[in-house]
Amino acid sequence: GFEEALGQRLIWMAGQGVQDARIRVVPEHLGPIDIRIRMDGDSTQVVLASPNPSSRDALEQALPRLREQLGPQTRLALERE
Repeated sequence: GFEEALGQRLIWMAGQGVQDARIRVVPEHLGPIDIRIRMDGDSTQVVLASPNPSSRDALEQALPRLREQLGPQTRLALERE
């Protein structure tokens, strides 16, 4: 599902050595989502943001699965845009 695909994309970005990135995805059924990823040593920070309430709801529901996929060294945050 959505959270699985998002988690795989984030894991791929981290595996590529991306230090600091910002991307925007626009899932057809949710609307725009901004993703910021910052790696600092062995820790990673991921911030997910969307102005759309239904997108934020979907992201909030996905957070537990994303945390599981990304591991304890990753801090996840959900923001309004």
